[in-house]
Amino acid sequence: MTPQWLIVKTTIILIIAILFVSCAPRFEGLPEEYQKPLRQALDRAGVNKEILLSVIDELQGEKRIAAAFLIMNMPTVDLTSVDEKTLSDNIEFAFRAKEEFPWGKDQSQELFLHYVLPHRISQEPLENWRPYFYEQLKPVVESCSTAYQATLEVNRWCGEKVKFKQTQARDQGPFETLASGYGRCEEMVIIFVDACRAVGIPAREAWTPYWATCDNNHAWAEVFCEGKWYYTGGCEPKDSLNHAWFSKSVKRAALIFSKPYGVPESEPDLYFAREGDWRINSTDVYLETGQVNISLKREDKPVPEAEIRFAVFNFGSLRPIAKVKTDKEGKCSFKLGGGNYLLSVGDNANPIWEVIKIERGNTTELELDFSSPPNPLNFWLDYPPKEKSQDDK
Repeated sequence: MTPQWLIVKTTIILIIAILFVSCAPRFEGLPEEYQKPLRQALDRAGVNKEILLSVIDELQGEKRIAAAFLIMNMPTVDLTSVDEKTLSDNIEFAFRAKEEFPWGKDQSQELFLHYVLPHRISQEPLENWRPYFYEQLKPVVESCSTAYQATLEVNRWCGEKVKFKQTQARDQGPFETLASGYGRCEEMVIIFVDACRAVGIPAREAWTPYWATCDNNHAWAEVFCEGKWYYTGGCEPKDSLNHAWFSKSVKRAALIFSKPYGVPESEPDLYFAREGDWRINSTDVYLETGQVNISLKREDKPVPEAEIRFAVFNFGSLRPIAKVKTDKEGKCSFKLGGGNYLLSVGDNANPIWEVIKIERGNTTELELDFSSPPNPLNFWLDYPPKEKSQDDK
């Protein structure tokens, strides 16, 4: 190794060490498990890194931890564009709601971080919505003693402001929806979840990718009240929770996802987690599910890392609702609502497809082998009959 190379190598090491030491005080007081993801997020922020660090520097205690949590879970589009005021206001008003309303005072840190503090719901534009919603809704919920009561009042307020109407494919921001007075289902959910979070109520988006028993899909909201999750239509007020126009359909759903911000430790059925997007399989919150255990082989050897797809019939064709990868032993498991599903794996040259029947409360064991010829595509897909819902009473 030449002396010149040694000098360059030593210089690089010194620069890295200096950068590490200079950042270390800025991370004081943060949990150890935050350190690596926070550094990675700051690296993705580019020239916006110093703005993000300045927000962390200004805060102490729980607010400092909250700022780090938001930043380390931010999608890159927000890391590179969020301004200091929007980020600071989001944190300040989230804590104001937590401290001022009775349902926020004893709230767990997990609920607060994942379902009250977050600044976005889905793919809407980044906007500084929290101060406005807080000021508008504080007088609406001040007389409420529980999160359940407050949720009903928030939904009445939202229902007066926004009605359903189809819009463009990409989500409007909350202020655009309020200004126009209309939005499609996901935009109505964005308004409602923002409104709930602004007054300290844990809330999240839920949806079905496609209905199994009719065309289309749908998105709605879930709120955490008195120790459990409830569902409701966003901007669609009712006199009670778990009561909506889709109450019958949801009891026959194939699959329901819920969207946290980051990965909550207490959620057992994480479907996947990637930058800025997390999904929980929450189907069994709504109905009794069944489980399928799949073993995939080729010539009696397990096939690892294979993508197995589940589909339902919707809008005149087979629509994928979930994808699950096999483990190193060629196995995977998944939970779905009762009914028949088309399962497929492989490519056009080497496909496998199978119609599987999921029975509520039961486990289906399925062995698939690439060595076997594919089944003919001639089948029926049927689902459990309608059940009575609260809307029938």
